[in-house]
Parts: sequence; C-alpha cells; structure tokens
Amino acid sequence: FSKKNININSILDTLNYCTYFFYTFDGYKLHSILLKANNPKGTIIYLHGISDSLYSHIIFMKNFVDNGYNVFLYDARAHGESEGLFCTYGYKEKYDVVNAIEFLKSKNLIDDNTILGLYGTSLGGAVALQAAPLHTQIKFCIIESAFSDLKRIFLDYRSKGIFLITKILSIFIDKIIEKIGNFFIRDVVPKESIKKFNGYVLYIHGSDDDKVNIKYMEENINNTKYYQKYIINNGKHNDIRSLGGDSYIKFILSFTDNICRKEWFFKKFFC
Repeated sequence: FSKKNININSILDTLNYCTYFFYTFDGYKLHSILLKANNPKGTIIYLHGISDSLYSHIIFMKNFVDNGYNVFLYDARAHGESEGLFCTYGYKEKYDVVNAIEFLKSKNLIDDNTILGLYGTSLGGAVALQAAPLHTQIKFCIIESAFSDLKRIFLDYRSKGIFLITKILSIFIDKIIEKIGNFFIRDVVPKESIKKFNGYVLYIHGSDDDKVNIKYMEENINNTKYYQKYIINNGKHNDIRSLGGDSYIKFILSFTDNICRKEWFFKKFFC
C-alpha cells in the first residue's frame, strides 16, 4: 500500500520530529517518525489501520504532542514506505511493536522508566491488543474500532453485499491467504491475547460501525482486566474522530494523564 497523497510537510514543519528506519525480526525495514514533546510524560506508539500509512494520523496525533507526549508512528509492514509483501493482521505485526520499542531504547529515545502506551486504529487496534502482553513496559492501550477474532471478521465481510461468498469458498480463500502470508488465521484472536495484559485499556467504538460491529469491542472487553469504554453515538467505522470532536480528544487525554500520574506515584514511592 502506498503513502497517502496528502501534503504533510507544512504540518511537520511545525513539529519537532525525526525520521527513522528500524528492522523487524524477519528483516523488513520499517519507516517511522518520532514526534517530540517538551518534557514528555510518556511515549505513545501509534499503529494505523489496513491500506493506510502513518501520514494520515500525524495531524490527529499532534494533539498528544501538544499535551506532553512523544508520539512514535510507523508504517506497518507492507504499508506506506515500509518494506514487506503481506499483511498478517497481527500474527507477525505484534512482534514489530516489540522491535519498535527495542529500537527506541537502542537510540536512547526512551529508557526503562519511560511510560509506554499503544494507540491503534481498526487493524492497528487489533495489533495493539495482541502486542500489549509482549512487553512489560507497555502500561496502556487506546483501541479504536478493533476486531476480536480474525476468522469471524473475515466471515462478516464475506457475508455482505458483493462480498457474499459461500462457506466452502471462504475456507479455500483462507487457505490461500495463509499460504501466501505464511501465517494461521486461527491464531489471530485479539480477545484471547488481551487476557494476559495487566495494564489499562481504553476501548473506543462507533455505535453503528459498518465494518467492525460494536459486538467485537464487547468481546474484547470481556477479556480485559482494567478498562474504560467510550462509545460514539451514531458513529461508523471512519468518522468517530470527526463526530467526537474536542470532547473525544479530552477524554483520551484524561485517560492517559491519569495513568501517567499513577505510574509516577508508584515509581516514586514503591520502587
């Protein structure tokens, strides 16, 4: 998937940022940008959705930079300016998150005391749910419009309109996807992965999501130890930020700020 055709230079010119490339466990080079805040409270790693790139989200994530968070965005494998041929919906991408964290440490852009959070949208949210238990330094996740089970979301898509596909053909298609991508669809189940996460999760979903039904959010919630949820009334899959407006951003910042205060207090008095 190619880079979004938008003029981002004028926005980047207003920010303190650096461009980097880091490598995945299986040798792909991923393109990334670090947006730097003054006296950061923590670092948020942003994970975009399918057929997208990091450039689509710099304007929105500037809200977090302006409120004291470093933001590290990267093009997922097989997206934007990153290398890779196939998307595996989190099967391999979850390890790319760990590689991103280790890269940031190797460049002294974070240290062992940095409060880390993941912010994922749609597919990126599903990847975040799978990645969160893999690194103890991840303290929170913000999850927008994520699925809970890849096999079931595939079936959902294939049962709608022009995508109507028989069960037998669906099985055949899955086998092709697995062979080409070298992964197993049955193993991509974010609702199972998140059971192992001991941090905090903010789930955000549109009540009328036309791509990922809100029932998937509830399935993820059922397996999450500590969570909040924020539902956008009448929201669909791609309009929740515009519908949410300033109150949406303020709610998320309240969530992240509360976690940072708790983590600071714990480290100061108990570590």
